[in-house]
Amino acid sequence: AKVSAPDPGRLYGDGAAVLLASDERLPDAMLAAWNDRDEADRHAERVREGMQRRALRGYALGRHPFGYRVREHRLELEPPEVAVVREIVRLYLEDGLGVRRIAALLNDRGLTTRVGRPWSATAVRDILRNPSYLGTSRRLGVIVSAAHEPILTRAEFEAIQRRLAERRTAPSEQERREYLLSGLARCGYCGNRIIGARRASRAERRLYE
Repeated sequence: AKVSAPDPGRLYGDGAAVLLASDERLPDAMLAAWNDRDEADRHAERVREGMQRRALRGYALGRHPFGYRVREHRLELEPPEVAVVREIVRLYLEDGLGVRRIAALLNDRGLTTRVGRPWSATAVRDILRNPSYLGTSRRLGVIVSAAHEPILTRAEFEAIQRRLAERRTAPSEQERREYLLSGLARCGYCGNRIIGARRASRAERRLYE
């Protein structure tokens, strides 16, 4: 993976109206900002490129999913946690319980998360949504299939996603949004780069639990 310069043509192609306070042309301003990156930014890019190369080799990066442990840079099954993942899937697909009920049931049985905390609806939902259980590794934009032993079958995972989608009140909120100026625009007050993000309100999150 290699970091490339921003493409101003995409902004025009998407019909965005961009006004600059200076007299510069938009392509010139974007390329100038790219070339003026400080050493910290360039170092961060080199680190990211190195991590992407490791991801392509199937190495485990970042926090490993519940149900796995890391051994020699690879994910391996952690049997006690695998049993909990399988039980969550059974309760969701076969018994038809919601994520709140499942979390309460796990807590009643004295089961905890990896760090010893009680289960929450969010933690259960994260288990159900995680494609890592198919044996797929997704890190830093790199997707590697059959990177480790799966816990779920493709049929199980797809059935879970269908049920999750059916239970959502506002499925459009699942859509990913792309912010073309993310990382390029800077805050006029502190000078830090601005990233685009949307977070659901607490009221919205309750709808999905």
